[in-house]
Amino acid sequence: MQHQNGIADESNLGVATKAAAEYIAVTFGNSFSVGTIYPMETSWRVQIQGTQLEAETPFVVGSLSVDKMNGQVVPLTASQIIDIRERVLLFAAQRRGEMARDHHGYLLPLQAKVKATAYAAEHITFFARAEGQPTWVTGTPPCWRVTITLNLRGSDRACALGFVEVNAVTGEVLPLTPEEITHQQKRAHHTAEAITRSAATAS
Repeated sequence: MQHQNGIADESNLGVATKAAAEYIAVTFGNSFSVGTIYPMETSWRVQIQGTQLEAETPFVVGSLSVDKMNGQVVPLTASQIIDIRERVLLFAAQRRGEMARDHHGYLLPLQAKVKATAYAAEHITFFARAEGQPTWVTGTPPCWRVTITLNLRGSDRACALGFVEVNAVTGEVLPLTPEEITHQQKRAHHTAEAITRSAATAS
């Protein structure tokens, strides 16, 4: 029985690998490839590798899921696709010791998310992170407005805490006021308490 299951798993893995490779090629082009594949409960988690920039080894730029039952790729969202494309540019900029920018010289949205996550983790809560696609805010200077969410380990529930703005020219985070920081910290604390109570009740 174990042998049969092993054969089935191996066969499913082959189907998943082929499906992922085809999806990656169509969505991102031949400079991206299938990386390490991890078995999950109902799906395969497939790492997406970038093979550009003459890097010594391929680098992971994202992941996707393949359903174990039907062998179909779970399509990435438009935001996820943008993030993966920008992650390649971010990787290249980091190798040059620079911030990632577009052809106009403005900070890439993903670079703004990296800056916003670091700021939120330091000033709001360790479990805060940038989420979704940043919004362009016209002004002098123009900024990227990045939504900050609370993501607790072991929980699929996320709560929006507020936003952080990042200067699209210099890459500097526009500091929140003490009142704004306190508000987001209280929201994070109350959400964490609610999740803890819900988990305790369920058990």
